[in-house]
Amino acid sequence: MALVKRHDTLPSWHNQEVTIKVRDSLALKDVNNILSDMTLESNSMNSTIKQDGNTLIITPSADSRNGSIFYWKVPQNEVGTSVVYKKPKEQVMVEFHLESSKQTNLKVNIIKLGNVKVQKIDGDTGKPLTDTTLRFEYAGVSKDITTDKNGVAEIKDIPQGTKVTISEVTAPNGFVNKGEIKTVMIEPNNTIEVRLDNKAQQGLLKLTKTGNKVVDVEQTESEYGALHSFIFDYRPLADVTYEIEAVEDIVVGGATHAKAGEKQYDYNSEVELVNPVADTVATATFRGADVDWYIRVDNIVLKKSTITPQPNKKRIVKYP
Repeated sequence: MALVKRHDTLPSWHNQEVTIKVRDSLALKDVNNILSDMTLESNSMNSTIKQDGNTLIITPSADSRNGSIFYWKVPQNEVGTSVVYKKPKEQVMVEFHLESSKQTNLKVNIIKLGNVKVQKIDGDTGKPLTDTTLRFEYAGVSKDITTDKNGVAEIKDIPQGTKVTISEVTAPNGFVNKGEIKTVMIEPNNTIEVRLDNKAQQGLLKLTKTGNKVVDVEQTESEYGALHSFIFDYRPLADVTYEIEAVEDIVVGGATHAKAGEKQYDYNSEVELVNPVADTVATATFRGADVDWYIRVDNIVLKKSTITPQPNKKRIVKYP
């Protein structure tokens, strides 16, 4: 009767559900010691299946998917045939017909992995910034990673659906930590790319423009009547535009932000071309586009202010 009972017994993990992360392996021990009597029927997960006696070992890959594993005791084409159990030198103990293949199954959920790649760049030049320390926080884990020569810091093989928060710990020398924070969600079999920028440390140049303004009117009497004189004094002047250029190369983090003699203007600034001349060239490029002519100038300057300074003295402007 023990053989009859064994025929009806299935593995201890029958109809169970398990979850496995890609690149991990899961070993399931059949404590009923039945698996060794069974044959693998199907594997719908596209995962590696190994059987060691009564132990089932499952190893998913990046191409694996959720699915099930099926084993059977009796081939389908033998269902309905007779099975006879008899004791040696004794009478037949039992005879019955197989009504099913005695199938067992295991449902398997696959957790896939993904990556996050962050590049830190100079916000002015677009060049990568090395030696920036970035912090990756996810699932109770905190990792500080320093950007490489390409300005890249990366974490790999993070389970799908994990939320990752990225922040800057230390900016490279000469740059400002903006305190920027990014949050991303890990996608299966994908690398999420994030771009963060830094601005070079900047000082404040304060310029004050003064000019003569009328501060008082003085009235005196003369043989011709009242005489009015304006009194001028130096006062701050508004709406004055300065043109500033570097006297030496400005280099921050190994990148040149401004060359000596180079002038930078705000977008849509109104400028004047000094002595412009149209000319042609045999071959030339401008930002990657082929050109066959250009304008040569002696200088580019902002449009001049219309303010005319006044001498610092009394001036008679009118006789009544």
